[in-house]
Amino acid sequence: MPPGRSARARLAARGWIGLDGGLTPAGRDAHAAVEQATDRAAARPWARLGPAATEELVGVLTPVARACAAAIPYPSPIGVPTPAPPADHAKRTAYE
Repeated sequence: MPPGRSARARLAARGWIGLDGGLTPAGRDAHAAVEQATDRAAARPWARLGPAATEELVGVLTPVARACAAAIPYPSPIGVPTPAPPADHAKRTAYE
């Protein structure tokens, strides 16, 4: 059995995709739960740093993110957003 077909079979067995291959309500719920869990996990280091250190790190890493964004096609396959313009980065923090 091809790998893609077995993955679809496993998702269907969990009730996450229907016969048409689209997400079921249970599949949407599972996807949302995974997104929420990864968002919480990704926010932990920023929350631990605090606002001042986060602001400093954003300033240091924004040029790196911009360089990566110039080389990596958008939208990113892992959902990484385009970096905000420098004047806007202070408004977007893990504390929103």
